[in-house]
Amino acid sequence: MMLVAAPFLVCAGVGLFFRKPWQRVVFPGIGVAGIYAVVLYSMQADMVRRGPVAGVVPAEPIRVATEVALVALPVGMSAGLVFHLITRFIRTKKA
Repeated sequence: MMLVAAPFLVCAGVGLFFRKPWQRVVFPGIGVAGIYAVVLYSMQADMVRRGPVAGVVPAEPIRVATEVALVALPVGMSAGLVFHLITRFIRTKKA
């Protein structure tokens, strides 16, 4: 489970180094999408192609990696937003 969550946490944590709020949200999403796309493409690129079953389109590694990246992008952006809001709340908290 940590292998799945680690890119989200790392990219959201690195996103906190940016100054502008939109950068803290967008860049972690792009980072997570890139990490998942590269890893998934590298895992599928070496697979041996077999004949497709009748009526089924064979999955291309680049297409599958793109689909996963498009799912990971908003999740990474959400993680970046949550980290930004938490740090903003901690920073503005008055004792």
